[in-house]
Parts: sequence; structure tokens; C-alpha cells
Amino acid sequence: GELTLDELIAGAEQDTEFQSRLRVMDIDEVDLEQLFEMIDADGSGSVEASEFIGPLSRWVHDS
Repeated sequence: GELTLDELIAGAEQDTEFQSRLRVMDIDEVDLEQLFEMIDADGSGSVEASEFIGPLSRWVHDS
């Protein structure tokens, strides 16, 4: 399914497992927004959830 930035931020605020993973990776809301904007190349405001996972992992490893 597709994921919007609002859904991503809401998940980061409400899902304790997601919060824990983000903390371990030292990712805050600003980082999530930047990553989302990079992945949403066409500016549609949504990305495939599966497309978000790979770049998130690569971004963490490159940081």
C-alpha cells in the first residue's frame, strides 16, 4: 500500500516498536521528512511502503 508523510509521522508517534527502531537508528521527525521527500521523487505526497524500507536502511548505514 501507499504511505503518506502524515501516516509515517503518525506511525512514528504512535507505534512503540517503530519509535524504538527509530531511536536505535538515531532518526528524528526531521530526518523522516527529509528521507520521505527524497523517496517521493514525483512529489505525489505518497510512496509505496515497500519502497521506503530499502532507502531507510541504506540511509542509516551511510550516515
